[in-house]
This record gives sequence, structure tokens and C-alpha cells, in this order.
Amino acid sequence: MTTQWRAFKTSRRIHDEVMLLYIIVCQYGCSERVAETATGSNITVKVGESIMFPFSAEGNQSYTADLLFKTFTIAKWHFPEIALFVQEQYKGRVSIGNDSIWLNKLSLSDSGLYQVKIGYTLGNFKPQKY
Repeated sequence: MTTQWRAFKTSRRIHDEVMLLYIIVCQYGCSERVAETATGSNITVKVGESIMFPFSAEGNQSYTADLLFKTFTIAKWHFPEIALFVQEQYKGRVSIGNDSIWLNKLSLSDSGLYQVKIGYTLGNFKPQKY
């Protein structure tokens, strides 16, 4: 990537919003429910359950929505194009709905810090091909 391209790409980004959540997946002693997260919350769910990460995009702008586990990007969506990238080990477990991201079939190894990052863009932003 050239310096010129980097400057162009950076200038397309308006701002980012980040939501941090800590998810605890347990095998015993959890209530059976689908967990809905809130910014800065600690959530406990059972193995095999699902979790919903709600987000709210502003207006009709183009944006990207990233789901990160610790510092690792699990999935990335580009709107309005709906280009989707999901890491191989999460395929079939991650989906997006209206203003929410779902992580399904949780396992003990899914415990940890998650981030939902919304990045707003200007103009006719074209996402990379996956």
C-alpha cells in the first residue's frame, strides 16, 4: 500500500465508536437465556448459548462493523454493500441482524473481552474483497 493510498483511505474515515464487553462462558450454574450485552458490562452465559452485541449506526452513512475478541478480528461487515468477512474458526457461528451481531454456539474458549467497533465512512467507500 503506498503512502498516497494510506492518506486517501484514512481521509475517508469519519470516526469510530467502540463498545467493550467481557463475556464469561460457563458450563454449570448459569441461567439459560440468550444474553444481550450493554457497553462495559460483564455477561455470563452457558456453553452452547448465543450472545447478541447490539449497536446503533447513525443516519444513512456507509459504515463498517467489526467484532473483535481480545485484539483479534472475528468478523467485519461493510454497509450498505454487506461485504462480509468471518475468520475460518467462527464460520457458521457469527451473523448480523438489524443493528446487532450474534455469536452462537458459545464454548468455554469464547470467554474474554469483546469489542464492537463501528467506523463511519464518506462517499462511495468500496470495501476490500474477501
